[in-house]
Amino acid sequence: MSTAAVSVDDGNVNGPPIGHRYARLVERFPILLLTVVVAVLVLGGALHLSGLPSAGDAAWDAAGAFGAAYSLWTMVDSLRRSRVGVDLIALLALVGALATGEHLAAAVVSTMLVTGRALESWAAGRARHDLRALLEGNGFAVEEARHGAEALVKARRAAPDLVVSDLLMPVLDGYTPLRQWRAGRAAARRRAARRW
Repeated sequence: MSTAAVSVDDGNVNGPPIGHRYARLVERFPILLLTVVVAVLVLGGALHLSGLPSAGDAAWDAAGAFGAAYSLWTMVDSLRRSRVGVDLIALLALVGALATGEHLAAAVVSTMLVTGRALESWAAGRARHDLRALLEGNGFAVEEARHGAEALVKARRAAPDLVVSDLLMPVLDGYTPLRQWRAGRAAARRRAARRW
């Protein structure tokens, strides 16, 4: 049976990025995050409809502040991983909405932001599942790694016939493990050739 190594960037290899206590919860449960933000959005609307506009605005501001904090966290985390994203645009939109008193707009932008994260998480999980099913269905034994360093260790332990890797992984990017693994294989071939 052939072996395929699949390197996966799960986004959380060194514990919660940049020290946020809620980071692990956000990474593991994006649907929970979405549910909370939508619930606060709906709560703000219900408070407005029941004649408590100040309380409704406060709820929407809370959703906006949460979205701004989340956007700042994802922006800094992306920069820490040498990735450029659109998190700055979301952060500016949220800060602008909060600063100008556009309470509902802040809550809506926060909802859009966490909806995107939930969809990304679902799509990444689905893609891993489908790739695994495709490879296993074609006779490959699949070995997953959370980041480049783990992929390199696994590839050295049991040489795969195929490697599928995210090129922008934390710890080591997708290129580095492949280069190091190839260099190790070339050195092993040279040692074997010298023995003859």
